[in-house]
Amino acid sequence: MDETDPILERRAREEKQQKTKNLRNIAIAMAAVAAVLAALLVYVWLQKGKAESASDKAKAENEEVAALIKSDYAAELGMIRDSLGMLQTDNQQLLLQLDSSRMRVEVLMEELQKARSITSAELQKYKQEVGTLRSIMRNYVDQIDSLNQLNQKLTKENTGLRTDLTNTRQQNEELTRQVEDLSGKVASGSVLKASGITVQAYKQRSGGEDRDKVVDASRKVDYLKVSMTLNANNLATQGEVRVYVRVIDPEGLLLTGSESTGFTVGGNPMSATASRAVDYNGSETPVAIYVRDAGSFHKGDYKVEVYTPDGLLGTRSLTLR
Repeated sequence: MDETDPILERRAREEKQQKTKNLRNIAIAMAAVAAVLAALLVYVWLQKGKAESASDKAKAENEEVAALIKSDYAAELGMIRDSLGMLQTDNQQLLLQLDSSRMRVEVLMEELQKARSITSAELQKYKQEVGTLRSIMRNYVDQIDSLNQLNQKLTKENTGLRTDLTNTRQQNEELTRQVEDLSGKVASGSVLKASGITVQAYKQRSGGEDRDKVVDASRKVDYLKVSMTLNANNLATQGEVRVYVRVIDPEGLLLTGSESTGFTVGGNPMSATASRAVDYNGSETPVAIYVRDAGSFHKGDYKVEVYTPDGLLGTRSLTLR
């Protein structure tokens, strides 16, 4: 029976022990690595959770800030809208611009109201829009203020012009009144007037007019004689003047005959029983007009009217029995 070599056996045992030790070291190392990996995984998971929590928190804070900014912009847009609504002007071009700006504000407010979330880019856009509208509103205020100042200046100037015009008109009216008064006085002074108007009925006799007799019995009357004196008047028109006599019988009818004629007074046509042309030179001028061939005379009151083209000189009455 072969005997085992003790040296080989010891070496084999030492090798086996070394392998076992190596395996134990490897297992220990692997366990340590596993522990480290587990700890690392736990750390990574914790850090990830913290990062996600911080991200959510930051996101929430950003959304809250965005909501506040959105609310501020909406409030400012509301104030701009109300301010634009209070601006008043008569300038049509400026009114159109105001309406356009109000519509733009309404559109922006509607957009903000509908937006559930808003990005940084959108916030920047609204910031620029609000700033632009704010500047436009200030410009409108400046323009309207300038227009109001100009209107006040023009109103003041117009008031001054109206005052001057009123004063001038009053002066002109006063001058016109004075001229009319003077013209009226001149016209009144230039109108011919008569005095000593008389009317008599005559019975004609042979031997001339000087022998004719004044009568009052209607059956004896052959003609009427109307006498007067045209007063002296240097303002009156000199030259030929025609004097008209109208004789109205007791029945109110105008006596007419071969000497009847028509004339006009103040634009009104009239008829005369008789008339006579007189050469008037501005001095007292006696006038006698005869009413002949006017038919028969009757009892009663006769009315005699004396005219020139300027108007009535006077009236007289004659009663026949």
